[in-house]
Amino acid sequence: MFVLFFSLCEIALFFILGLTPLVDNYAHLGGFLFGILAAITFFDDSVIDTEAFFARTRRSCISRYRKLISQTTGLFMLFSLIFLTYTLFYLGGDLKICQSCNFLTCVEFPPANIGSPFWYCDSCQTEAVGYFFQNPLNDYFDKLEIVCPSQEKFEFQLDPPLEEIDHLVVINMCRKNCLA
Repeated sequence: MFVLFFSLCEIALFFILGLTPLVDNYAHLGGFLFGILAAITFFDDSVIDTEAFFARTRRSCISRYRKLISQTTGLFMLFSLIFLTYTLFYLGGDLKICQSCNFLTCVEFPPANIGSPFWYCDSCQTEAVGYFFQNPLNDYFDKLEIVCPSQEKFEFQLDPPLEEIDHLVVINMCRKNCLA
């Protein structure tokens, strides 16, 4: 009973950690389902069948068929899950099957209506591209060009110029100009 409680607490903890940015809960959920299906398919229940172990009795024909059916079904579901994953991620492109499923992957904290979040769930972290241009006279980066997730382009003069490339500048400028 303690092991079950500990396992459920662990599952809840990892789901909550998955709500932080850049952690994909869909991958966690898929791995969880794949693990359960693999356990159903490949687990040998004769190890825990204490009656058969101690009494040295043979399994009934019905229990053998039940095991065969559960293994066959589990194997079919495993291959179906692999095929579905391949189809969605490699052939599906940008499918928007569920509009509100974004909340399963990331939750801004604190929410924007309460205050300024210290982690965001926008596309500026993953899709914005910044090109820094270096001044050949002083080796400082004084110009920045940002390509927004919507493919819009913005160009900025950096004042003061930067000595080294700072990706947080790109993310913050994207949030100010691309998402406004």
